[in-house]
Amino acid sequence: MSLNRAKAAVSRLVKRSLAINGEISDSTSIYKTYINNSEITFPMKTGYLVCDVMTQKPISVESGTPVSECAKIMAKYHVGSLVVTKANKILGLLTEKDIVRKIVAESIEPSKVHAGEISQTKFPSISPEKDVYEAILLMRDKNVRHLPVMNKNSMVGFLTGKDILKVQPQLFELLADKIELREQGRKLSAVR
Repeated sequence: MSLNRAKAAVSRLVKRSLAINGEISDSTSIYKTYINNSEITFPMKTGYLVCDVMTQKPISVESGTPVSECAKIMAKYHVGSLVVTKANKILGLLTEKDIVRKIVAESIEPSKVHAGEISQTKFPSISPEKDVYEAILLMRDKNVRHLPVMNKNSMVGFLTGKDILKVQPQLFELLADKIELREQGRKLSAVR
Protein backbone atom coordinates (compact mmCIF):
# COMPACT_ATOMS: atom_id res chain seq x y z
CA MET A 1 0.00 0.00 0.00
CA SER A 2 1.41 3.42 -0.92
CA LEU A 3 1.98 6.07 1.72
CA ASN A 4 -0.77 8.33 0.32
CA ARG A 5 -3.29 5.48 0.32
CA ALA A 6 -2.27 4.57 3.87
CA LYS A 7 -2.73 8.19 5.00
CA ALA A 8 -6.16 8.33 3.36
CA ALA A 9 -7.19 5.05 5.02
CA VAL A 10 -6.08 6.25 8.45
CA SER A 11 -7.84 9.57 7.93
CA ARG A 12 -11.10 7.80 7.00
CA LEU A 13 -10.86 5.54 10.05
CA VAL A 14 -10.27 8.49 12.36
CA LYS A 15 -13.15 10.45 10.83
CA ARG A 16 -15.48 7.44 11.15
CA SER A 17 -14.46 6.95 14.77
CA LEU A 18 -15.06 10.60 15.61
CA ALA A 19 -18.37 10.60 13.72
CA ILE A 20 -19.58 7.63 15.78
CA ASN A 21 -18.75 9.56 18.94
CA GLY A 22 -20.58 12.62 17.61
CA GLU A 23 -17.43 14.69 17.52
CA ILE A 24 -17.28 15.16 13.76
CA SER A 25 -19.74 15.55 10.97
CA ASP A 26 -18.83 13.56 7.84
CA SER A 27 -20.34 16.24 5.63
CA THR A 28 -18.26 19.07 7.06
CA SER A 29 -15.13 17.29 8.39
CA ILE A 30 -15.15 19.52 11.44
CA TYR A 31 -13.51 18.47 14.69
CA LYS A 32 -14.66 19.85 18.05
CA THR A 33 -12.43 20.20 21.10
CA TYR A 34 -12.31 22.23 24.26
CA ILE A 35 -9.41 24.41 25.34
CA ASN A 36 -9.78 26.46 28.51
CA ASN A 37 -13.49 25.56 28.66
CA SER A 38 -14.10 27.10 25.22
CA GLU A 39 -15.40 25.02 22.35
CA ILE A 40 -13.19 25.22 19.28
CA THR A 41 -14.14 23.76 15.90
CA PHE A 42 -11.93 23.52 12.85
CA PRO A 43 -11.27 21.45 9.74
CA MET A 44 -8.93 18.52 10.31
CA LYS A 45 -6.21 16.92 8.20
CA THR A 46 -4.91 13.98 10.27
CA GLY A 47 -7.52 13.81 12.98
CA TYR A 48 -4.99 14.72 15.65
CA LEU A 49 -4.57 18.14 17.18
CA VAL A 50 -1.30 19.39 18.56
CA CYS A 51 -2.96 19.67 21.99
CA ASP A 52 -3.90 15.98 21.84
CA VAL A 53 -0.36 14.83 21.10
CA MET A 54 1.90 17.33 22.88
CA THR A 55 3.79 16.78 26.10
CA GLN A 56 1.83 18.81 28.60
CA LYS A 57 4.56 19.18 31.20
CA PRO A 58 7.91 19.44 29.42
CA ILE A 59 11.14 19.17 31.36
CA SER A 60 12.47 22.63 32.14
CA VAL A 61 15.45 24.20 33.87
CA GLU A 62 16.18 27.67 35.19
CA SER A 63 18.49 29.78 33.03
CA GLY A 64 21.22 29.63 35.69
CA THR A 65 21.48 25.84 35.62
CA PRO A 66 24.97 24.65 34.58
CA VAL A 67 25.05 22.88 31.21
CA SER A 68 26.64 19.83 32.89
CA GLU A 69 23.51 19.51 35.06
CA CYS A 70 21.27 20.03 31.99
CA ALA A 71 22.98 17.10 30.25
CA LYS A 72 22.35 14.91 33.29
CA ILE A 73 18.67 15.93 33.32
CA MET A 74 18.35 15.12 29.60
CA ALA A 75 19.89 11.69 30.18
CA LYS A 76 17.72 10.99 33.24
CA TYR A 77 14.46 11.81 31.46
CA HIS A 78 15.49 10.55 28.00
CA VAL A 79 14.79 13.88 26.29
CA GLY A 80 16.70 15.75 23.61
CA SER A 81 15.76 19.25 24.73
CA LEU A 82 14.88 21.33 27.75
CA VAL A 83 12.77 24.43 28.13
CA VAL A 84 14.90 27.17 29.70
CA THR A 85 12.96 29.46 32.01
CA LYS A 86 13.57 32.52 34.12
CA ALA A 87 11.01 33.45 36.77
CA ASN A 88 8.55 30.93 35.25
CA LYS A 89 8.74 32.62 31.80
CA ILE A 90 10.10 30.74 28.81
CA LEU A 91 13.50 32.15 27.90
CA GLY A 92 14.64 29.63 25.32
CA LEU A 93 15.26 26.03 24.33
CA LEU A 94 18.38 24.01 25.02
CA THR A 95 18.96 21.00 22.78
CA GLU A 96 21.53 18.22 22.66
CA LYS A 97 22.79 19.82 19.48
CA ASP A 98 23.44 23.09 21.34
CA ILE A 99 25.50 21.28 23.95
CA VAL A 100 27.54 19.36 21.40
CA ARG A 101 28.21 22.27 19.04
CA LYS A 102 28.58 25.14 21.51
CA ILE A 103 30.25 23.40 24.45
CA VAL A 104 31.78 20.01 23.64
CA ALA A 105 33.10 20.89 20.15
CA GLU A 106 34.64 24.09 21.54
CA SER A 107 36.25 22.25 24.50
CA ILE A 108 34.42 24.44 27.01
CA GLU A 109 33.88 23.15 30.55
CA PRO A 110 30.09 22.40 30.79
CA SER A 111 29.94 23.18 34.51
CA LYS A 112 31.09 26.76 33.87
CA VAL A 113 28.38 27.67 31.35
CA HIS A 114 24.71 28.17 32.17
CA ALA A 115 21.71 27.03 30.16
CA GLY A 116 20.55 30.60 29.52
CA GLU A 117 23.89 31.48 27.92
CA ILE A 118 23.64 28.95 25.08
CA SER A 119 19.91 28.32 24.71
CA GLN A 120 18.10 29.23 21.52
CA THR A 121 15.98 32.32 22.11
CA LYS A 122 14.38 32.47 18.67
CA PHE A 123 12.42 29.39 17.72
CA PRO A 124 9.23 28.53 15.86
CA SER A 125 6.14 27.64 17.86
CA ILE A 126 2.68 26.31 17.12
CA SER A 127 -0.76 26.79 18.62
CA PRO A 128 -2.57 23.90 20.33
CA GLU A 129 -5.54 23.85 17.94
CA LYS A 130 -3.41 23.26 14.83
CA ASP A 131 -3.43 19.90 13.11
CA VAL A 132 -0.40 17.65 13.68
CA TYR A 133 0.25 17.69 9.93
CA GLU A 134 0.85 21.45 10.10
CA ALA A 135 3.29 20.88 12.95
CA ILE A 136 5.23 18.35 10.89
CA LEU A 137 5.45 20.74 7.96
CA LEU A 138 6.67 23.51 10.27
CA MET A 139 9.28 21.22 11.85
CA ARG A 140 10.43 20.09 8.42
CA ASP A 141 10.59 23.60 6.96
CA LYS A 142 12.33 25.15 9.99
CA ASN A 143 14.63 22.14 10.43
CA VAL A 144 13.70 21.58 14.09
CA ARG A 145 12.67 18.56 16.12
CA HIS A 146 10.99 20.43 18.98
CA LEU A 147 8.15 22.99 19.02
CA PRO A 148 6.85 24.92 22.00
CA VAL A 149 3.06 24.92 21.93
CA MET A 150 1.87 28.45 22.61
CA ASN A 151 -1.63 29.69 23.43
CA LYS A 152 -1.38 33.44 23.00
CA ASN A 153 1.84 34.30 24.92
CA SER A 154 1.74 31.33 27.26
CA MET A 155 3.44 27.97 26.72
CA VAL A 156 0.89 25.19 27.21
CA GLY A 157 3.00 22.25 26.04
CA PHE A 158 5.87 20.97 23.95
CA LEU A 159 5.73 18.92 20.76
CA THR A 160 8.50 16.67 19.50
CA GLY A 161 8.91 14.37 16.54
CA LYS A 162 8.68 11.48 18.99
CA ASP A 163 5.25 12.69 20.19
CA ILE A 164 3.98 12.78 16.60
CA LEU A 165 5.40 9.41 15.64
CA LYS A 166 3.59 7.77 18.55
CA VAL A 167 0.23 8.59 16.97
CA GLN A 168 1.09 9.03 13.28
CA PRO A 169 4.01 6.74 12.38
CA GLN A 170 3.16 6.95 8.68
CA LEU A 171 4.08 10.66 8.76
CA PHE A 172 7.67 9.70 9.55
CA GLU A 173 8.42 9.85 5.84
CA LEU A 174 7.79 13.62 5.80
CA LEU A 175 10.40 14.13 8.52
CA ALA A 176 12.81 11.57 7.05
CA ASP A 177 12.71 13.17 3.58
CA LYS A 178 13.95 16.47 5.00
CA ILE A 179 16.76 14.78 6.94
CA GLU A 180 17.82 12.76 3.90
CA LEU A 181 17.89 15.81 1.61
CA ARG A 182 19.86 17.81 4.15
CA GLU A 183 22.40 14.99 4.59
CA GLN A 184 22.83 14.59 0.81
CA GLY A 185 23.46 18.33 0.47
CA ARG A 186 25.96 18.27 3.34
CA LYS A 187 27.85 15.33 1.86
CA LEU A 188 27.98 16.94 -1.59
CA SER A 189 29.33 20.21 -0.21
CA ALA A 190 31.96 18.31 1.81
CA VAL A 191 33.21 16.56 -1.34
CA ARG A 192 33.66 19.82 -3.27
